Amino acid sequence: MILQPIISNMDALTRKDLMYVKKQKINKLTPDMILVREYQTGDNLEAVLTLINAAYKLEIGDSGLAFKKFDRLQSAEDIEADKLHIALVGEAMVGCIVIAPGTDSANIGRLTGITTQLLFIYLKGPLAVRSDLQGRGIGSHLLEYAESKHQETTVDVVSCRTDLEQFYHNRGYR
Repeated sequence: MILQPIISNMDALTRKDLMYVKKQKINKLTPDMILVREYQTGDNLEAVLTLINAAYKLEIGDSGLAFKKFDRLQSAEDIEADKLHIALVGEAMVGCIVIAPGTDSANIGRLTGITTQLLFIYLKGPLAVRSDLQGRGIGSHLLEYAESKHQETTVDVVSCRTDLEQFYHNRGYR
């Protein structure tokens, strides 16, 4: 004997204007799941702003790792979209990095006599990873992506961010 439902799902709804909203949870993360690409016009800069400010919340305050009075960025206009690269896992934005071509006129001029040649990239920041996914290889993947752009990479780290010393040291930064 096959039982038939008394009320179908549609009949059980009290509202007809509802839609299913897709939610994604990342259970297992491997490097091949992470796609890093340049910012595209349709990307949501407000979502990038939220991701960056959430990742940098620990910098707000005046002790320990903290040294700021307010969020890293104040508005989406503060994001240098032309230098922005986004990390995605599926459709979910999981991180970002701002990469700028760098020049070191003193060293370049001394070595080559040319002061405008771009020999390295400068990670001017932010390098941000979604807070709930930090420590799972996304930051390393973003950094590896940036490092693949040139032979040398320069990173500035605020001295009180001692939590980042090992991360960069493990990647060969001295």
